[in-house]
Amino acid sequence: MADVEDRFPQASVAARAASPAVPAGFATTAAVIGACLAIGAVLLPFAGAAGPELPGFNALFAGGVFVTEGLTCFLLMVVYRRQPRRSVLLLAAAYLFSALMSLGYLVAYPGAVASARPLMGTPQSVDWVYNCWIVGFALLTFAAVLVEALYGSRRAPDLKARLLATVVPMLVVFAALLIVGVATTLGDQLPHMATGGAWTSLNAILNGTATILLAGGVALILLVLRPPRDLFLWLSLALAAIAIGNVLSIFGGSRYTVGWYACRLSWLISSGVLLLYFLSRFVRQEGALVRAADDLEERTRERDRIWSVSEDLFGVATFDGHFVSVNPAWEKVLGWNEAEVKGTPIDGLRHPDDAAHSLQARRRLAEGAPTVRFQNRFRHKNGSWHWISWAMMTDQGLIYVAGRDVTAEKQAEEALRKAEADAAHRHKMEALGQLTGGVAHDFNNLLMIVSGYIPRLKEAVGADLRASQAALAIESASRRGAALTRQLLSFSRRQPLNPEVIDVAATIRELEPILRSTVGPQVRLEFALARDLGMVRVDSSEFELALLNIVLNARDAIRQDGVVTISAENRRLEAGRAPDGLGGAFVVIAVRDSGQGMTPDVLSRVFDPFFTTKAVGKGTGLGLSQVHGFSHQSGGTVTIDSAPERGTVVTLYLPRSADARPNAHGDEASPDTAAGKVLLVEDNADVADVSQAMLEEIGYTVRLAADARQALVMFEAEEFDLIVSDIVMPGGMNGIELAEELRHRRPALPIVLVSGYAASASAAPAQFPVLRKPFRMEQLAQAIARASS
Repeated sequence: MADVEDRFPQASVAARAASPAVPAGFATTAAVIGACLAIGAVLLPFAGAAGPELPGFNALFAGGVFVTEGLTCFLLMVVYRRQPRRSVLLLAAAYLFSALMSLGYLVAYPGAVASARPLMGTPQSVDWVYNCWIVGFALLTFAAVLVEALYGSRRAPDLKARLLATVVPMLVVFAALLIVGVATTLGDQLPHMATGGAWTSLNAILNGTATILLAGGVALILLVLRPPRDLFLWLSLALAAIAIGNVLSIFGGSRYTVGWYACRLSWLISSGVLLLYFLSRFVRQEGALVRAADDLEERTRERDRIWSVSEDLFGVATFDGHFVSVNPAWEKVLGWNEAEVKGTPIDGLRHPDDAAHSLQARRRLAEGAPTVRFQNRFRHKNGSWHWISWAMMTDQGLIYVAGRDVTAEKQAEEALRKAEADAAHRHKMEALGQLTGGVAHDFNNLLMIVSGYIPRLKEAVGADLRASQAALAIESASRRGAALTRQLLSFSRRQPLNPEVIDVAATIRELEPILRSTVGPQVRLEFALARDLGMVRVDSSEFELALLNIVLNARDAIRQDGVVTISAENRRLEAGRAPDGLGGAFVVIAVRDSGQGMTPDVLSRVFDPFFTTKAVGKGTGLGLSQVHGFSHQSGGTVTIDSAPERGTVVTLYLPRSADARPNAHGDEASPDTAAGKVLLVEDNADVADVSQAMLEEIGYTVRLAADARQALVMFEAEEFDLIVSDIVMPGGMNGIELAEELRHRRPALPIVLVSGYAASASAAPAQFPVLRKPFRMEQLAQAIARASS
């Protein structure tokens, strides 16, 4: 029963919770002892009354005590094995001594075994056996109660407890055998306990001593132990019954009196008291076990139901990497049935890249970690990979795992991370765009002044060869500067565009000779253009420049021989699943090279202006910046996919145009001379001076206005044949608004808009040609021709 209590502590707790509280048990014990005292008091006047000699009574008494107290000793030793308390061991010794002495009493009592004589010893032997029996039992039980009072619940150390469990019973057996042996062999030589059938004073002294020890044990239990354990409360009943019976025996004065019979009957009854205690414990614990078994069965059913219906992965695995049991969720989540999972090593299901940290988690579990949590990827039966978040623990050499499919959460985290990275990249590019756009705008005005005065400078130096060469160098530098600012403005999306509908396939084919000469003879250039490639509305010159920049980068990425492939196709992008959240119909142009590829740190910076991996003097770092700005300003985007030694793919996404044909272009006239009066609107005095000189060279009479308000006043006062206006001007009205107002007043009036930094240039109506700064006189003349036509 103690074993049951240790193995099922919850049953023990339930049993103790169901048993009466200590005060109620104490009161019940005291009441029963009081009842025994009352019975003893009633019987005391009759203790000396003679009674019949009942045949077989002593055999029944001794045999009954031997059986019951022998069983009690065994049960007490079981308790001691589970709870090695010294008091319990002394109680077991007391009951072992009593059981052995009952056998001595049986063989020494006349007529108990052999007819009319003792089986061993003399008539004096049984008196000594009985008195030593009761004194020894009383002494051992008193010692047990005293040890309980002194040591309480303290347990003996394991080694000492085992030693005591061997030594104490051996000493008890030796003492019992010694007493019985001396009493049966030397009975006639010992002092008499009875004379003429009546007890001697020695008998009374020994019985009185035993009674005092028994009563003292009861008093210690009831008055000293706080609170007394149930075992000792029951023991107090047994000791009280024996003590009362012993008092009656003393007052009985001889054998076969009422007191003599009452003493033995009380001992026989008291010997079964602790058996009743253990029986009550057994009944309570059996009930608790039944309830625990029912609860365990219900919990097992609950576990089985959870095991069967859970969407989480449950399993039991060995440390060598094999599953021995899995729940049905494996087939629902990963497609593998139980037999397939158990027949496949864990290494065969786990992603190879996750092996290191997964094995490390298993090692931590083997080293004693109570619970280990980690994530890895497991293969679905269809070949895909699912992220699983695992929790593992170990018991009895097996690993118990619970896993949850977190693939959706991982994808959401990755999408969020990418969105945050894209947002950060957009903010960075916007900041860089604002910076480079501002620089390019101011630089364009400076270049406009430089390039505008070059014709005068060339004319002024005349035949001076060195001065002419210097003028040509200045002109070349200004053109390179203009190209540089053009790329900067493209990156910042502030480059004024002249969008028109173009045929992408035809444009690429027209560029093919230039592209082939660009890549050179060592690189093979291939094309894969869809037959039904759509139209796009873009600035054709910017598109050509962007494609040329991409191909140049592809050529530079190839160390020796290699292939550059230009492909183009129509593609419908689903919103939310395309780069930059694009959606709709697009023409997708991809340039793939077989070059060395890029590392992630380089890839993250390829669109930054002035970033280049080429040697000094081999590149400006603005080629892909122009591609980035052009694609976004045209309503599309550009992406790059690259890895070291795997080449690079640059993909340009441009929105398809609803027009089925490209814009037709007539011959653009470039008149050498013109006549009429032009209103030039420009807030920068130096730029205005250069522009005025160009217009006068073409043949116009020029009137100058510093802003739109002044231009409107002058327009009302005079007749003008042409308007040339900057877009960005102070005064609250920009060039586009001025042009629309003047066109409203004179619908046929030719108007040319000029911009070097025009945030709203893309909003200019197609009827107004936009001339980029810096411009040359022939470009100005062509713009005037377009406006006039």
